[in-house]
Amino acid sequence: MPTWWPPARLLHTSVSVGEQAGGEQAGGAPAPGKKSSFIGVSWNKSNKTWEARLWDPEAKRKQYIGTYTSEENAARAYDYEAVKMHGPECTERNFPGDLISEPPVSLGDERRERKSSRFNGVSWHKARKTWQAELWHPDTKRMQYIGLYDSEEDAGRARDWAAVKLHGPGYTKRNFPNEVISEPPAARGGKR
Repeated sequence: MPTWWPPARLLHTSVSVGEQAGGEQAGGAPAPGKKSSFIGVSWNKSNKTWEARLWDPEAKRKQYIGTYTSEENAARAYDYEAVKMHGPECTERNFPGDLISEPPVSLGDERRERKSSRFNGVSWHKARKTWQAELWHPDTKRMQYIGLYDSEEDAGRARDWAAVKLHGPGYTKRNFPNEVISEPPAARGGKR
């Protein structure tokens, strides 16, 4: 790959359409909105968040890294991905002296942590503040409600029990494949 690729302007700035590097419009007037002083970080006006992107020389395009509430976290995420892609000798970094062992948590990660489960068929019931177990029923082509549970693991086991009951013991998409569940865990309120 030629040494001139990627163009330096793509590595150092986050430029939108009709804008020049340095935060000026093509006509010379300052661009509206927030500008980042960090490499690979830009302000998303519609979401009011900071985005991190990194130039991928193999794909010949910017790679989306994530969305962050703070500009600094977006810059640290950029640095983490830059070192991961180009190695520790990478010089195009926002914090050259810092070795970042883990990337900052992006907004997408925060949302997934709050709203979803690590188990199939289990979700957080926001109104009741409990875990809900459900299973897709192929005959009715609808989600079948199983129950509400205090722990995520109990909801996962209840979903496994219902799946084996519906599909048979050979069902492979189980949350706890090594466990034999003869009785489902007691649902919140005593209902199954």
